[in-house]
Amino acid sequence: AIIGGNDLLAAAAAKFCRTHGNDASKVKVGGFGGYEFLQFLERKITSVQIPSYEMGEVAGRQILSALKE
Repeated sequence: AIIGGNDLLAAAAAKFCRTHGNDASKVKVGGFGGYEFLQFLERKITSVQIPSYEMGEVAGRQILSALKE
């Protein structure tokens, strides 16, 4: 298995595997991000969707709360 730090790196790893003759059933590829471009890849990869906007909201609230104290 290959895990990319994000979906773009995982897509690059999948392309590398394909061009070097690695069987998709033997080498699984995954990444992080949940980007829509994944649906257009020849080789499917697993992606963990990251709620970036929501994470930013929580971080912002925590920073403002800490500044008020």
